[in-house]
Amino acid sequence: MAGFNFEIPDSLTRELEKLANVDEIAPKMIEAGIPIVKDELVRRADAHRRTGAMSGSIKPTQPKRTRSGGHSAVVRPTGRDGRGTRNMEKMMYMEYGTSHQPSTPVVAPAVAAVESDVIEAMQEVFNKEVGGN
Repeated sequence: MAGFNFEIPDSLTRELEKLANVDEIAPKMIEAGIPIVKDELVRRADAHRRTGAMSGSIKPTQPKRTRSGGHSAVVRPTGRDGRGTRNMEKMMYMEYGTSHQPSTPVVAPAVAAVESDVIEAMQEVFNKEVGGN
């Protein structure tokens, strides 16, 4: 029978011990990305503004732990406009279109435009928290 012996270097062990604190690190990483996503989403929604109710209602949720054990936050329109229409509904009409209105995507292009900036901001927080560069 073959055997396998592997010893984890002390430096890696220390890094992994810090990662055991993922419930503290993950929300901080998410918080670093939220303003980047929000600013881009508002900027792109403003390009289609009529009253500004929808773009002005874009807000993030607080980072939280998901049922599956991950962590997440959402940046989305909230509330209703003066006529009672949900701002999220208006965003989805823009994103996917309706039978009377062609789509003018905002969410997908905003996310694509800031993906690398968000990853970079999150990586900086991660490095700071685990003592990396």
